[in-house]
Amino acid sequence: MVATEVDGLPALENAGSEHFKGFEGGATVYLGHNVVARGSYSYHDARFNDFTDIIDGEPKQLAGNRLEVSAHNLASGSVFYLPARGVMGGVSFNYTGSRFLDRDNASLAPGFTTVDLSIGYRRPRWELRVDGRNIGDRRDPVAASE
Repeated sequence: MVATEVDGLPALENAGSEHFKGFEGGATVYLGHNVVARGSYSYHDARFNDFTDIIDGEPKQLAGNRLEVSAHNLASGSVFYLPARGVMGGVSFNYTGSRFLDRDNASLAPGFTTVDLSIGYRRPRWELRVDGRNIGDRRDPVAASE
């Protein structure tokens, strides 16, 4: 099923057949002295096998096209200082690769990265933390209408 619009309202429609392949992996490394590094990567290839859609008033076969808003590459990484007590903090990033914003694969949005920061204070039984998500205030397009 894929998202569509019917009479101005969101709806789902049968997407014919689709093909998904890819892999994901991640690792955590304890660097000593209360420092932890984490990373992950995934590759996704989501394509239409057999799907005809109406584009600009005409039926168009989309076989082989990537599914809209499906990035091939996703990655993340972080480094945190996490003592049992005292000041703690870290930085992390998330990367979303290029993705098409439409089914006919005419609008390619470039990849983008967001950065998060965290700082806090830890005790053995509690912690107080402030997290800043997407500190660069990125708002990249996620649909062709944007």
